Amino acid sequence: MDSNAIRSAALLDKLSAQVPGVIYQFLLRPDGTSCFPFASNGIVDIYEVAPEEVQHDASAVFSRLHADDLPHVAASISESARELTRWQCEYRVQLPRAGQRWLRGDARPERLPDGSTLWHGYIGDITAQRYTLEALAESEARYRVQVEHAPEAIIVYDADTGVFTELNGNAVTLFGYPRDVLLRKTPMALCPPVQPDGRPSLPAALEAMQAALDGQTVVQRWTYRHADGHDIPCEVRLVRMPAEGRRLVRGSITDITAQQRLQDELLQAKKMESVGRLAGGIAHDFNNVLTIIRTSVDLALSGLAVDDPLRDDLTRVAEATTSATSLTRHLLAFSRRQVIAPVVLDVNQVVQRVSGMLRRVMGESISLRLATATRPAMVRFDEGQLEQILVNLAINARDAMPGGGVLSIAVDVMPDELESRHQEFVRLQVTDTGQGMTADVRERAFEPFFTTKDVGHGTGLGLAMIHGAVSQNGGRIQLDSEPGHGTRFTILLPHVKAVASGPEAGQDAMLPTGSEQVLVAEDDERVRTLIVRLLTRQGYVVRAFASAEELLDWTAQHPGSFDLLLTDVMMPGMNGRELVHYLRLAHPDVPVLYTSGYTADIIGAHGVPLNGTPMSGASFLAKPFTAADLAVKVRAVLDEAKR
Repeated sequence: MDSNAIRSAALLDKLSAQVPGVIYQFLLRPDGTSCFPFASNGIVDIYEVAPEEVQHDASAVFSRLHADDLPHVAASISESARELTRWQCEYRVQLPRAGQRWLRGDARPERLPDGSTLWHGYIGDITAQRYTLEALAESEARYRVQVEHAPEAIIVYDADTGVFTELNGNAVTLFGYPRDVLLRKTPMALCPPVQPDGRPSLPAALEAMQAALDGQTVVQRWTYRHADGHDIPCEVRLVRMPAEGRRLVRGSITDITAQQRLQDELLQAKKMESVGRLAGGIAHDFNNVLTIIRTSVDLALSGLAVDDPLRDDLTRVAEATTSATSLTRHLLAFSRRQVIAPVVLDVNQVVQRVSGMLRRVMGESISLRLATATRPAMVRFDEGQLEQILVNLAINARDAMPGGGVLSIAVDVMPDELESRHQEFVRLQVTDTGQGMTADVRERAFEPFFTTKDVGHGTGLGLAMIHGAVSQNGGRIQLDSEPGHGTRFTILLPHVKAVASGPEAGQDAMLPTGSEQVLVAEDDERVRTLIVRLLTRQGYVVRAFASAEELLDWTAQHPGSFDLLLTDVMMPGMNGRELVHYLRLAHPDVPVLYTSGYTADIIGAHGVPLNGTPMSGASFLAKPFTAADLAVKVRAVLDEAKR
């Protein structure tokens, strides 16, 4: 070897020692054998073989190749040799000490006179870079999955180009545009010109974007506009995304339509609660007044001859108090605070009585058709509740027939086809010729707060109240409706064999009487006086007191027995429940009849059971009541106590 060659070899060795890899020559002979005529010392780190081990035979290197990558490497070498093209390849090796490593080879071939191919190249260890790229790819894949499956809509906005660069499927759903169309949209194209709070959308959006670009986390309520034109109330969270040389803002958008609707419904419920509190506040005094009027009329009628000309006038006063009582009951039913008092009644009569009101509610464009049963359709139900059910169904029917139509109400008595034919049911059907309901509306019709009416035109509580009332009274309700074919509600209530009957005003001979001693606690002097007169007239011995304290003082001084305590629930000082508690310490078995004009929630707050399982011996009579109501209830409580 001449001096120049020696110097070149020495220089090559010196240079290759500074390179973190292997500089090599690879020779492929025509017979398929191969070797590395030259390999720098880096081959020890790359393949864990010495240069002299492969100087004549390359098999030690090929034995290190990963079995899965060997075919790929061999094929790429063959192609480079055949085409004399640059060889570039990434592959794995399995080393005895270092384990699995990733390598990248890069070499240029030349053809030798004997037909061999000689490559001059470099092989480096890219394990760290490869793992970094794989980790980055995995991280990006996880990010993509998280973004795509995030519960909210995700968008990425480029502040320099003014358009979205990225979005997930929920964003497509939220805005209603195809993905490719949405990617060409600007944020302002998805907003109404003005936000609901009066802010112009453009400057408000620019301010929020700039705050996010400045490093702030922006959280705000924002209204977008759907592709079909309806507005979407949302909560938006904006943050800057790290990106070299780019100004990107990531937005997380949550549709709060349902939350907003719930807030509106709760606000409406609070308004109704306020109306209910107002109704409850006036109910007691108003019902006391109605009790005085009605019982006074009953007393006056009882002293008149059948042909007395005053009887007609007094009868009209009695009818007016009945109407006033009904109005109070409707108001309390609206606020869901009425005292429920199930009685045996004829559904035919209730429908006939309410029909006049329904005709006024329906208006002239809707015809009302009634078909009552040919025999008494007796059920046990609260009369006010049943009237309210009819009114609610009629109003729903009216709203479903804006152009007019027919509302039909039918009553009949029929066997229960689902249970036993020995049990009869009263069937009440309310049918309209309106727009009808779709399947999804039918499925949710009885859900509380669900309504298809505009805000301010429906609370979504009417059908829920009807369903609850019917179920509580042992009945069933069925809804049949199709778009364009109207709606029919079918209510089935257990048929009661007893016939409803109540004494008319002036029919005192039919009222039950007695001789028992009754103690009365009533703070309203006018009501107290009338109760005493009514019960005394029926033969009872009555002692009345203006307060619970007075009654307890009297019983302490007169320890003798008495037969019934009739007490108002709400009185100044000690209330009716407290009175009963202390009185029963000395008289544990005394029957009690509560009476009140207050609403159910106020009475319940003071511990007096109304419609559940009342404590032993306790009953309830709601104000206003008639002379007949009082006489019948007192007799019933006394008779029950004797059993």
